[in-house]
Amino acid sequence: SRAGQGLYTESSTAKYDLGAKLEFSDGRVFRYTKTGAAVSAGILVAQDFSAGNIAEFDDATISPVAAGTTVITITASALSGVDDVNELAGSFINTVDGTGEGYAYKIKSHGVESSNAVEFTLFDPLVTAVASGATDLQITAPAYRQVVTCAATVGAATDTMPVGVTLIAFTSGYYGWIQTRGICTCLF
Repeated sequence: SRAGQGLYTESSTAKYDLGAKLEFSDGRVFRYTKTGAAVSAGILVAQDFSAGNIAEFDDATISPVAAGTTVITITASALSGVDDVNELAGSFINTVDGTGEGYAYKIKSHGVESSNAVEFTLFDPLVTAVASGATDLQITAPAYRQVVTCAATVGAATDTMPVGVTLIAFTSGYYGWIQTRGICTCLF
């Protein structure tokens, strides 16, 4: 590994960008990830839904709202727990209903919540205008951040979107490779 982290090692610090892809000629594909809990080897893992996903909220005040904007402030009670700078960086703001629906914008950076308001800087400008009270939003975290053991049944938990299989036992909060394609041992 050019960064000194092989397939069968973990690291307390990131050596690659989350989601970085490693592909071999034998068909195996791996993605770089961070765990949200301790996970054993050979386990199907999923994104921890509670670690950055914010379900649809339609009570938002959005400012400014014009197309072409890359910095927007969203005020909504769903943002009351955003306590750390950039904890949602790399996530997506999805416009899921109403004015400007159907788009996903990647979050470049943001500040902390103040009176349920957070200022977000997007990588790309808004394609269409959005409107306070007329645009419903949702925030979706990156698939390879905060992975945990995949829930056994849909009704058991919300962590049911598999993203890969661990090659080694991981310490909570550590970085490493998970396998996303090809022959592997999966104990799920």
